[in-house]
Amino acid sequence: ELEELAPRALDWADRRDARLLVVAPTDAGRSGAALAKLLDGKADVVMSDMAAASSGHKQTDHLRIIALCEAAAYFAFDVLEENGTFVAKVLAGGAEGDLQKLLKQKFTKVANVKPPASRADSSEKFVVATGFRG
Repeated sequence: ELEELAPRALDWADRRDARLLVVAPTDAGRSGAALAKLLDGKADVVMSDMAAASSGHKQTDHLRIIALCEAAAYFAFDVLEENGTFVAKVLAGGAEGDLQKLLKQKFTKVANVKPPASRADSSEKFVVATGFRG
């Protein structure tokens, strides 16, 4: 099931060609066709800011967020337009290598970005993959 959010607080709220949609990771496999129908085609960008509830165990939390990122990546493979972009929040911790490898097979460029607003001691970063090969 897709949930469309009104982009009231976003800078691009006046743009009529932008839509913000929320897809639960458990629905991703079923949502690709629904998204394509809603957009009348494929998506230009898939962005994931998912995070699992913290367990208090750093390695467990890392593995959980990597699993969510991989689910989001497979969803992106189904719905992205050629040359599309995928962005996902990850926590550094050692297991993100397989995600990077997967993305490098499907995109022309993959980079890790740590936003200036992120605390210096935080393991949070974003993986940005551009140039989806289809």
